[in-house]
Amino acid sequence: MKYSFLKNSAKPIIILIISVFVFSLLMKVLKIENFDTIFIFLILFLLISIFTLLISEINRQKRIRKLVHRFYEDTDFSSRDKLIEELGIDYKPLVESVFYNQKKLLSKFEYNRSELINYRDIIEKWAHDIKTPLAASSLVLDNNKSNMDDDLYQRLNISNQQIKNKLDTVLYYARANSSKKDYDIKKLKIKDVLDNTLIDFYPIIMEKELRIINNVSDVDVICDYNTLSFIISQLLSNSIKYAENVITFKTIEDNDVIFKISNDGHMPSNRDMAFLFDKSYTGSNSHLSESTGLGLYLVKSFADDLGIGVHAYVAGGKFNIELSFRDINAF
Repeated sequence: MKYSFLKNSAKPIIILIISVFVFSLLMKVLKIENFDTIFIFLILFLLISIFTLLISEINRQKRIRKLVHRFYEDTDFSSRDKLIEELGIDYKPLVESVFYNQKKLLSKFEYNRSELINYRDIIEKWAHDIKTPLAASSLVLDNNKSNMDDDLYQRLNISNQQIKNKLDTVLYYARANSSKKDYDIKKLKIKDVLDNTLIDFYPIIMEKELRIINNVSDVDVICDYNTLSFIISQLLSNSIKYAENVITFKTIEDNDVIFKISNDGHMPSNRDMAFLFDKSYTGSNSHLSESTGLGLYLVKSFADDLGIGVHAYVAGGKFNIELSFRDINAF
């Protein structure tokens, strides 16, 4: 309560006022000499006492707030004892109960945090380990392409790419929850990143008979190469799921550089647009694909981390997602 010091000081102030009033009335009845002078001193005493009480209560509440804040920040024996000393012995059982409950919660939190870190490390190691036989599988496929049926080779190649994409999603999801991310921020040509990312997706693009329109200019941006490649791969994977005929890439150069990817597939509803980048949200079109709701969530998470603006909208019969990079001259 903002003015609780007034409420806490009300009783002693009322007692003081009543005491001065009764004492003054008694002096009046007894016809004490120099009553007027004494009464003035009593009023001055009363005002000084009220002022002192209020200042004392304000300072006390400041001390309590400071001690409570330290108590919750540190939760050690020293902060506990100082808070009890300030509040009074009557509050000792309450403060000690809060203290030991807080200790239990902190201990549980640290245990869960440790378990989560271990779990993340296991997942990362597992995903990296899986990439080794996956790379070997791709190499075997390439070496035996001439001995295989073209349709079989294409389907196996697509399956390998889908596994790789899902492994990358798992790795970046684990990384997204890490407090420390090792970015290598430098000047990149967004066209090079897109072209290299597209290579892995050509088999499935051909399988679905999609047309790619690449209007990306040779423009520089400041970013981390691997993370930008992952972001583009997730946007591309999402477009491939829903596109019917065409996927378009385009750059727009204004004060900022805007990279846009569009597809002509099923449009998200107005309700879906509000939750598009939420974790695990698959939307009303989820029955059209095996969507997990992680791809766009990770896009937004890493884009925010790198200072990249993300904007999704429907226009011209297409679903569009734009990445907005800050002007390179601003760095």
